[in-house]
Amino acid sequence: MHYEAILPVHSNENAVVNEAARQLISCGFRLASQTENEVTLTHKGMRSTKQNPILGATTITLRQSHLTRGKVSVSADLGGVRWMRRFVTLFPPLLMAGILTINLTLAAIFQNIPQGLFFKLIAGVAFVAFLSFGAGVILVKRIREQTEQSLEACVTNADGLVQREQQE
Repeated sequence: MHYEAILPVHSNENAVVNEAARQLISCGFRLASQTENEVTLTHKGMRSTKQNPILGATTITLRQSHLTRGKVSVSADLGGVRWMRRFVTLFPPLLMAGILTINLTLAAIFQNIPQGLFFKLIAGVAFVAFLSFGAGVILVKRIREQTEQSLEACVTNADGLVQREQQE
C-alpha cells in the first residue's frame, strides 16, 4: 500500500518539511535520510488500533515540490496498515477454524456427535468467519483513511506552526 499527495502550504516549504519531520520524530519515527529538499523517516509500523493512526505509515518522505512553489509532497509506504489488514482479516477466521477443529476432535474422541451437528457447526463457523472477514475489510479501510488524514494533518499543522513563528 502506498500513499502520495501534494499539499499546499502558505509558508516556507523547507521550514514546513523540517517542522513536519520534528513532529513525526516526536511520534517515534527515526530519521533515515535528509537532504536539502527531502526528509525520509521510518518506523516499525502500527500493531494495534489503539496507537496513533500516523503509525500506519512505515516510511514517510517529505519533499519540497520542484514544480510549483507553495507545495509539499508527501509519500508514504503504509506498511502498518498492510500488517493490520493481514491481522484483522486473517486472525478471526483462523481462530474460528481452530476452535472448530478442537471441538470436533473432542467430540470425535468421545464419540458424542449427534446427527447433523457436524454440518451445523461447520456452517455456523463459516458464517461467523465470513462476517468477521467483512468487518475486517471495513476496519482496514477506516485505518487507512485515518492514516492518510494524519499525514495530511501533520503537514497542515507544521505549516500553521511555521506561519505563527514567522508572524512573531
